Order: sequence, then C-alpha cells, then structure tokens
Amino acid sequence: MPAHETAALVDAFYHIQRLRLERQAGGHGSAAPNRVNPDQLHELDRHILKESLKQARSLQQRLALDYRVA
Repeated sequence: MPAHETAALVDAFYHIQRLRLERQAGGHGSAAPNRVNPDQLHELDRHILKESLKQARSLQQRLALDYRVA
C-alpha cells in the first residue's frame, strides 16, 4: 500500500476517534456512547466523517480481497 494511502487511513481513523471521544467527554448519555449523530456535526466535520468512512470501507474491501474473506 502506498504511503499516501496509509496516511489517509490513519488520518481517517484519528478523525473518527476524535469525534467519538468528544462525544463521550461531553456527557451525551450512556445509551450509545460511541454513536455520532451526523446531524449534530458542523458541516466540515460531517464532510470529513463521510470521507473517513469511505476510507474505512476501502480498507475493508482491500482486506477482503487480500485475505479472500467474504
């Protein structure tokens, strides 16, 4: 995997983690502490989250092909 793809995946992971941890630190209930409601995000965070999830999907697809997992 090229270095720029790896860097994009790492950045995507850190963005998702930051959103999740901000929600937990804000005390937004305990029913679903890891759920981030996109409707409650700033437009830029929502856009970056969407791109981050695309990166995660891409990684899952690559791993499925590499390891022949359905």
